[in-house]
Amino acid sequence: MAPIRPQVHFLSSPLIDRIIIEARDLLATVGLEMTHPEVIELVLEAGGTRNPDGRVLMPGRLVGVSKDSTGRPA
Repeated sequence: MAPIRPQVHFLSSPLIDRIIIEARDLLATVGLEMTHPEVIELVLEAGGTRNPDGRVLMPGRLVGVSKDSTGRPA
């Protein structure tokens, strides 16, 4: 008989998916206040934009690329 391994799930998969969608929406519409010039330049060159307040906006496509380039497992 295989050992029983307890599992704890704090958030359901649909809720996790919803949180990720909302976070991507915030990055694309509200953006981030960035102060490091080189990081700002990298994001803008990769397809980000700046809003009138100077915040850096990151479209969903760019967020996916950023996550994929970390080398961390999903």
